Amino acid sequence: MIEYGLSISADEHFDKLSVRKCAGFDFIEFSGALLDSESACRKLESVRKAGCALVVKDIVDPALVHLVQNENFQVKLEFDRKLHERCSAAGALGAEVAGAAFDVMRALEYPEYEPGLIGLLKSSIGAFYENKLDIAISGRLPGPPGSPDITRLIAFCKKISYPRLKTVIEFHIHEPGAFEELAKHFAILKFYRSFWRICYEPEHGNQLNSGLLKHFLEAADMKSAAESRIAISPGHQIPDDATLRDILKVISEVENE
Repeated sequence: MIEYGLSISADEHFDKLSVRKCAGFDFIEFSGALLDSESACRKLESVRKAGCALVVKDIVDPALVHLVQNENFQVKLEFDRKLHERCSAAGALGAEVAGAAFDVMRALEYPEYEPGLIGLLKSSIGAFYENKLDIAISGRLPGPPGSPDITRLIAFCKKISYPRLKTVIEFHIHEPGAFEELAKHFAILKFYRSFWRICYEPEHGNQLNSGLLKHFLEAADMKSAAESRIAISPGHQIPDDATLRDILKVISEVENE
């Protein structure tokens, strides 16, 4: 079974969404920064009660995550404080998954960075576990030129040996070579299809239509996946009524074929 969600790229976009509009999706993916706002948390609770699951993207500011290994003890304390605070808030709201921007690609490019990153990840697991949250680590497909391929990210995540660690495949559907990369690595990717994020940029003229989404579902052989979540991420465009209608129409057309 496939669940479709909306990935909100900016916190101010969430303010413009009504609970009714959110309820058209199976889940909503939102920034961890919203967990600091009492009004946003009240709205998120209403969204969940309306039948929409909650997924947190970047539970802690990515800039802080990237700094924590190379900075002083006070920075590490701030990271730990913010991580526990937001994991607790996410757990209280009934969120199921929380992503964190651990800099895995840096560890793959610079092996000397890897032991420290693994240590940081393992020391962070408790905050997620206590609040019944899966940890999500994202990998981009296709990756930037010269970067390690997506299968190396998967191999790294396996080293953590934590059963509730999810690999989120961020698929840039309009980018040249995206489907070729998917085909090239599919022998491994077919075992890691529980969460995809379909990224595109309407502000640059890229649109998601039913034909393109169907092409992705076929290329990733999603019919054979036991269960999966697909988050639709429409770039930095404000998800106004027209955008949401278009997204839901695309999903409906594909689901009803």
